[in-house]
Amino acid sequence: MANALYDKGREKFLTGAISWSSDDIKVVLVDAADYTVNLSTHEFLSDVTSGGRVATSGNLASKTTTAGVADAADVTFSAVTGDVSEALVIYKAPMP
Repeated sequence: MANALYDKGREKFLTGAISWSSDDIKVVLVDAADYTVNLSTHEFLSDVTSGGRVATSGNLASKTTTAGVADAADVTFSAVTGDVSEALVIYKAPMP
């Protein structure tokens, strides 16, 4: 799959419910054999089946929005085991 944005994610960015700069944002490695993307209806991390989640990053650091591009420091996943991952899902981490 090419780069894409979930409809609900775009909506929440536009309404201010997600702030790239101040919210805790994480990345999950996803096994496409165990999770089927649905850009129009999926909204929460729980929509990504637990079997489809291979590894999760810590909070993204050094986030910027220069020239309208969301960027952050590179993410490293160490000691990843399990299924091969074919995709990344970037998400707002739930409040503790």
